[in-house]
Formats: sequence, C-alpha cells, structure tokens
Amino acid sequence: MNPIEPAELSAYLDGELSPRRAREVESALATDPALRAEYERLAALDASWRDAARAAGFDPPVAVEEAQLTPGAWPAWALAGLVALLVIRIVPKFIGPALAGAGLHAAALAVILAWAVVRLGREADDTYPATRGGP
Repeated sequence: MNPIEPAELSAYLDGELSPRRAREVESALATDPALRAEYERLAALDASWRDAARAAGFDPPVAVEEAQLTPGAWPAWALAGLVALLVIRIVPKFIGPALAGAGLHAAALAVILAWAVVRLGREADDTYPATRGGP
C-alpha cells in the first residue's frame, strides 16, 4: 500500500478517490491514529466551510433587470466587439503596423471618451432629476 498523502485525505472526504484507493485510505485511517486525527480535523474544517457557505447563501437585495433585446438582434457590445476584432485583424495589413497601432490607440481613446460622456450624462440625470425632462 502506498502512503496516504494529505491531498488524498481531502479527496477521500469529497468522495473523489477510486474505490480501491478509498479502501486503502479507510484501512490506513483505522490503523493510524495520527492520520485519523488529521482526517477528523479536515472533516471538521470541511463541515464548517459548508455551514458558512449555506449561511451565506442569500438572495441579493437588488433586483437585476433582464436586458431588453429584440429577438434576433445583436447587443451593441457584441457588434462593437466584432467590429473591433475585424479592425484589429485587418487594418494593419493595409496601412502597416505602426500607423495601425496609432489608429487603434486613437479609436480606444474615442471609445473611452464616449463612454465617459454617456456615463457623466447619466450621473447628471440621477443627480438633477429636473434635467430629465417631463413632469
């Protein structure tokens, strides 16, 4: 019989050992008090982690809205990603890597600036409800 490794005790605890190796571990646990103590320590830790995980299982207090997508329509992020992938793969072949790199950096900066403007606009709407329009 091969010596029992600490990782094998954990695998035995989780039921991940082959039937033959599980029988060997059981035999070793019955005859070796130190190994049995280590196994019991691991089992206690495992039980406490499982209890903590069960206790922490809660529903989030914030409701998450589902995306409103038209059936068959691609989300904007997917289209943007596809376009970006095509640009990154194709443009350098036509205008050279150095110029393409500068262009891609400029495009990334434009995307970041556009995102920032939209984000700041939303925050302004949230801060000043009267700017939204309507009643």
